[in-house]
Amino acid sequence: MGKTEAIVKERFELVLEPTDLWSVWDNETDQPVVFANQLLAGLSKREAEAAHQILSEIVRKRELEKKRLEKKKRSSDAA
Repeated sequence: MGKTEAIVKERFELVLEPTDLWSVWDNETDQPVVFANQLLAGLSKREAEAAHQILSEIVRKRELEKKRLEKKKRSSDAA
Protein backbone atom coordinates (compact mmCIF):
# COMPACT_ATOMS: atom_id res chain seq x y z
CA MET A 1 0.00 0.00 0.00
CA GLY A 2 1.11 3.55 -0.66
CA LYS A 3 1.46 6.08 2.06
CA THR A 4 -1.56 8.17 2.96
CA GLU A 5 -1.33 11.93 2.84
CA ALA A 6 -3.55 14.16 4.89
CA ILE A 7 -5.14 16.96 2.94
CA VAL A 8 -5.14 20.14 4.98
CA LYS A 9 -7.52 22.79 3.76
CA GLU A 10 -6.35 26.34 4.23
CA ARG A 11 -8.46 28.50 6.49
CA PHE A 12 -8.95 31.22 3.87
CA GLU A 13 -9.43 31.04 0.14
CA LEU A 14 -10.20 33.42 -2.68
CA VAL A 15 -13.56 32.99 -4.39
CA LEU A 16 -14.46 34.54 -7.73
CA GLU A 17 -17.99 35.90 -7.55
CA PRO A 18 -20.43 35.86 -10.50
CA THR A 19 -19.81 39.63 -10.78
CA ASP A 20 -16.12 38.95 -11.63
CA LEU A 21 -15.12 40.42 -8.28
CA TRP A 22 -13.47 38.47 -5.47
CA SER A 23 -14.27 37.45 -1.90
CA VAL A 24 -12.04 36.11 0.83
CA TRP A 25 -13.79 33.03 2.20
CA ASP A 26 -13.29 31.63 5.71
CA ASN A 27 -13.46 27.83 5.53
CA GLU A 28 -13.73 27.62 9.32
CA THR A 29 -16.90 29.74 9.57
CA ASP A 30 -18.10 28.93 6.03
CA GLN A 31 -18.73 32.63 5.36
CA PRO A 32 -17.00 35.56 3.72
CA VAL A 33 -14.45 37.17 6.03
CA VAL A 34 -15.29 40.31 7.98
CA PHE A 35 -12.07 42.07 8.96
CA ALA A 36 -11.94 45.42 10.76
CA ASN A 37 -15.70 45.79 10.28
CA GLN A 38 -15.23 45.35 6.53
CA LEU A 39 -16.83 42.54 4.53
CA LEU A 40 -14.11 41.16 2.27
CA ALA A 41 -16.33 40.71 -0.77
CA GLY A 42 -16.65 42.61 -4.02
CA LEU A 43 -12.89 43.13 -4.16
CA SER A 44 -10.46 43.35 -7.04
CA LYS A 45 -8.22 40.31 -7.34
CA ARG A 46 -5.28 42.35 -6.09
CA GLU A 47 -7.21 43.54 -2.99
CA ALA A 48 -8.42 40.00 -2.26
CA GLU A 49 -4.91 38.56 -2.59
CA ALA A 50 -3.49 41.20 -0.25
CA ALA A 51 -6.23 40.55 2.34
CA HIS A 52 -5.70 36.79 2.04
CA GLN A 53 -1.97 37.18 2.63
CA ILE A 54 -2.52 39.34 5.73
CA LEU A 55 -5.14 37.01 7.21
CA SER A 56 -3.01 33.93 6.58
CA GLU A 57 -0.03 35.58 8.27
CA ILE A 58 -2.15 36.53 11.31
CA VAL A 59 -3.34 32.92 11.67
CA ARG A 60 0.21 31.58 11.22
CA LYS A 61 1.59 33.91 13.91
CA ARG A 62 -1.22 33.04 16.32
CA GLU A 63 -0.54 29.33 15.86
CA LEU A 64 3.19 29.83 16.46
CA GLU A 65 2.48 31.85 19.62
CA LYS A 66 0.06 29.21 20.87
CA LYS A 67 2.69 26.49 20.37
CA ARG A 68 5.33 28.63 22.09
CA LEU A 69 3.09 29.18 25.11
CA GLU A 70 2.16 25.49 25.30
CA LYS A 71 5.84 24.54 25.21
CA LYS A 72 6.63 27.10 27.92
CA LYS A 73 3.79 25.77 30.08
CA ARG A 74 4.96 22.16 29.66
CA SER A 75 8.51 23.06 30.64
CA SER A 76 7.34 25.00 33.72
CA ASP A 77 5.02 22.12 34.72
CA ALA A 78 7.95 19.70 34.47
CA ALA A 79 10.12 21.86 36.75
